[in-house]
Amino acid sequence: MNVHPGVRKQRHGRNGAIVAQLRECLMTSPSPSSVVEPPLDARRAREQRLRAALPSTIEFLQRRRADLIDPVVIDDFVAIHWMEWHGGTLRLTVTGRNICAQIGLRPAR
Repeated sequence: MNVHPGVRKQRHGRNGAIVAQLRECLMTSPSPSSVVEPPLDARRAREQRLRAALPSTIEFLQRRRADLIDPVVIDDFVAIHWMEWHGGTLRLTVTGRNICAQIGLRPAR
């Protein structure tokens, strides 16, 4: 059984659950509302970096060579809703297609 770091493995009940320790760990973990947003300049720099990476990313996807795309870039595109996973396939969202139109790209659907 995998245990969260910092949580001692103890048996509670017949299933061996570590309910008390996990509850304590979850109570002390930061909540999504306490996560600090990056500064506006950092977000703009990230968006500009992703806009620059978009043409080559689309080209790789059209050639069915997603293996050549940096996984961090894919995660960033998905996080800002420019791309989405659909049945194991990465594709542009409506927002992603709008960004392509803004930078003069015409991706195939």
